[in-house]
Amino acid sequence: PNTHLTRGMLGLERARCESGDDVSAPTRRISWLKEAVREGLAAGEPNGRILACRAELDLALQLRDLGDCTAAADHARRVEEHWDDLPPDIAAACGAEARLVLGMALLDSGDEAGALKALREAVERGRHAVLPDARHYAAVAAWHLHAALLGDRKIAEAGLALAALEELVPGLAAEQRPLFVALMAY
Repeated sequence: PNTHLTRGMLGLERARCESGDDVSAPTRRISWLKEAVREGLAAGEPNGRILACRAELDLALQLRDLGDCTAAADHARRVEEHWDDLPPDIAAACGAEARLVLGMALLDSGDEAGALKALREAVERGRHAVLPDARHYAAVAAWHLHAALLGDRKIAEAGLALAALEELVPGLAAEQRPLFVALMAY
């Protein structure tokens, strides 16, 4: 199992370090990330599943950047398959980020109803989480939820999303708070 975990970590790092200078770089990144998911799951241990979640989320973000929102949404959904038996705080962070990424991919693809549902779930999964990362993902989701609802002229619902964001800001890491305070003032 250690060999699988090591290979998975190397695949993830290789994908992150891949130069974006040429046309084939995104394809190589995607290949390395898929390998990291496979190896992380093959490790058969919690650290391997955490690695698989991270690689799956990076893969979803890469595919969204390339405009393949359907594939990005599929990979964001797959994260839920990997977090069985993970500590609750790590599962909450993975869940909040996965729902945020899913919501953004669905927004980009035009599925606004699905996007709003995913963003609401991201807020709920990260709202009371122990890890600051989970609360950060929830705050980002609350902001995007607020913006989408304002765009639809659903003022009361947008206000609820803003209230959730206001609730989250004090629990964010100190370096993240000024950005969200500025967003709320906007």
